[in-house]
Amino acid sequence: MQEIESLGAALGRTGSMAVFARYKALIQEFLKKIVPDLHQLAKKRTKLDAKKTYLIAENIDKKIKELLEKMVQKEKSNIKLLSTIDDIKGLLIDIIILEGKEE
Repeated sequence: MQEIESLGAALGRTGSMAVFARYKALIQEFLKKIVPDLHQLAKKRTKLDAKKTYLIAENIDKKIKELLEKMVQKEKSNIKLLSTIDDIKGLLIDIIILEGKEE
């Protein structure tokens, strides 16, 4: 659990897809250790505790998907930002060329 928390913090800082992939994998491993028969719970859903466990696991999966979507949107935003920065750089180069001066 400590490694999951650590990777979650790193993911919040970096937004790295590699960190996300490791974070997701660790959560899946954790769930398999805690509830090895999770897929069986999906079929049974008879005991109240089993149903609660399954619903929590489903919610975790849903939240991981939401996190991925947010990361993709952020990445798209970063790409737009980088594109604008690149446009500005190009315009600065154009001015340097037109003026024949370089700072």
